[in-house]
Formats: sequence, structure tokens, C-alpha cells
Amino acid sequence: MVNSLLKEHRVVANDMPGTTRDSISVQWAYNGRRVVLVDTAGIKPGSGPAKTEVDIKVNEQVDSVINFSHVVCVMIDSNEAFTASDM
Repeated sequence: MVNSLLKEHRVVANDMPGTTRDSISVQWAYNGRRVVLVDTAGIKPGSGPAKTEVDIKVNEQVDSVINFSHVVCVMIDSNEAFTASDM
């Protein structure tokens, strides 16, 4: 979504889980207003309580970005069932 809004390849997008682990912030101007887009790592389906140390850190980082945000867009894989972690 970030790449589409920017009309350029700025963030890595891949179907393989675990490709993105760090949040990436990108400045964007929309109708003369400065917007900060943040691409976060995906949260693994069914990973309510995180299993590994990396999962814990990724989930903490995603939660932090969500709490700081004014607007959040959630991307859900339409090929997968809606899960508790999507909530």
C-alpha cells in the first residue's frame, strides 16, 4: 500500500512471512499536508501470545506504532480466514 501511495518502490513487500521485521517510516505530501506513512511487520496469524523473542519484539513495535497513529489501515490477506490477531 505504501509503495502504491508513493508511486515508487520504497518498502519491501513479499508474500514470504518474516520478510519485514522493522517498521519503516516514510514522509509523504498529500494535498499540501505532510503525512508520515509507517509500514510495519505483519503479525503472524494465530500469534496471540508471541512464541519467540523476535515475535515479541515485532508485536511490541507494531503495538507502539498503532498507539502513536491517528489513522491505521489494516491489510488482511483475503486468501486466509479472519483471525483473532486481525482484531
